[in-house]
Amino acid sequence: VVVPLITPVTADGKLDEHALRRVIDHVIQGGVQGIFVLGTTGEGPSVPRAMRSRLVHVTVEHAARRARIYAGISDTSMADSIAAAADYLHHGVDVVVAQLPNYYKLTPDEQFEYFAGLARHVQGSMLLYNIPSTVHMSIDLGVIEHLRAFSNVVGIKDSSGDREMLEALVEQYGADPGFSVLSGSIKLASYGLRLGADGYVPSTANIEPALCSRLYASSLKGDWSLMEQLQAELNEATGRFTFDDGIGPSIARLKRMMAHRGLCGPKTFPPIEEADESFGQ
Repeated sequence: VVVPLITPVTADGKLDEHALRRVIDHVIQGGVQGIFVLGTTGEGPSVPRAMRSRLVHVTVEHAARRARIYAGISDTSMADSIAAAADYLHHGVDVVVAQLPNYYKLTPDEQFEYFAGLARHVQGSMLLYNIPSTVHMSIDLGVIEHLRAFSNVVGIKDSSGDREMLEALVEQYGADPGFSVLSGSIKLASYGLRLGADGYVPSTANIEPALCSRLYASSLKGDWSLMEQLQAELNEATGRFTFDDGIGPSIARLKRMMAHRGLCGPKTFPPIEEADESFGQ
């Protein structure tokens, strides 16, 4: 289980380091194996650049090898992504995570050259991140296969929500010890794990890490009946903050729920608006 960690912010827009440490302890005590900062749930594209390095540093330092640390490097500028990767790897992250840049529509050749350019310069492990809902295109399966030529491309997080895409990835790489397949779709968590995915990346683990960890543990035991029961519980827990109005409002509601539990404040980064104080009480 890799939790896409929220980014706690103070009321005046500064990194809330005390809350960050508290949330890290909360998810690790709940049994997650990995922490992913500067992802979608962490509002990565909206976090000020000057804050990102400190966020990574505090996360690595406080986790203290209790969990594997992933950090998002995605940017519309390849050079800035490469610089971020060098910085975060220097701070001690285990894996950097790269999605396609979200401005221009790219051909498969352009997708390959973008990721290949990163892979050639990133001096550490790199996870591909397929999230068409935000970058408006999916990584081509042929591109993924060609990127396997780079030994530091160690897997993919698939947040497409597309069963056929997940099936194709697991069929191709499920038995490959050098390439992990992680499901980024909560609704497909148990389905992907049963197919043979290596893990999943649930935003709900920010608030219910133990539930998310139990679901993963049930898959390791092959207890499919229990896993489906836990999947239903996970869907219900996720449905408390994820509606049909987009990713941004869902993040705001998640933060508000966490605030009610004393884990962090409800503040979000612009342009996401903070959730109403009454939500989640």
